[in-house]
Amino acid sequence: MLDRLGRLQALANSYVETEDSSADPIVLMTAYAVRGLDINTSYTIYHLLNEQKKKGVAVIYVGEDLDVLLELCDRIVVLCGGKVNGILDGRKTTKEEVGNRMTNLVKEVKA
Repeated sequence: MLDRLGRLQALANSYVETEDSSADPIVLMTAYAVRGLDINTSYTIYHLLNEQKKKGVAVIYVGEDLDVLLELCDRIVVLCGGKVNGILDGRKTTKEEVGNRMTNLVKEVKA
């Protein structure tokens, strides 16, 4: 389990390089990008992430602040017990729905 966790942490802290290092990225992954930063710096980072989205970059944002997730994310993948417990539309869902899925009060319905 620890080996798997180590690999996931390494992935979360890395970035995708293209063959041509001068090319624009196609995927940007960040985990807890604003942890420990002041509010102004946090907003600057959120703005930069949104600018990347506008350029067509796929932004994968890992975080725990539901207000930020609802503001930044088009889709939110909710995990509970190490398993996906829902993929929600970030523009239509609520903090309550995300929280319920995080605590397994609502389970993903499989078709």
